[in-house]
Amino acid sequence: GRGRAWPAIARMIRQRDGHRCCRCNTTGGKLAVDHLIPWRMWDADQVALANCTENLATLCTACHALKTATVERAFCVAGDLVGLRQFIRSCGVDDVAVDRWLRASYRRASIRSPGLWSSKDKEKGAER
Repeated sequence: GRGRAWPAIARMIRQRDGHRCCRCNTTGGKLAVDHLIPWRMWDADQVALANCTENLATLCTACHALKTATVERAFCVAGDLVGLRQFIRSCGVDDVAVDRWLRASYRRASIRSPGLWSSKDKEKGAER
């Protein structure tokens, strides 16, 4: 799972976001706490990074479904980094943070999406 601390982390993120969807500002209803860089992109030893507050956002059911079914699938299957970045940006996260988290999840991302990084990026990732 998401780790033993997940229920407390999820509560904290919902509070931080004012119990409001970060993407469309919807309040009420079921609000999910989502890993902006998808949970499946992280290795088992990267739970703390995956669950870092900068990588988490409160999303309403509709925005969470859109991200999971469309954006995340396109990223994990086809390497659609542009779509993932646009979605994350729409949640109020800047590109610098997106790049930092994508590089942190580099090992899994490069396996799942071989075309995701240029050879120059792969060399930088190998150095980290």
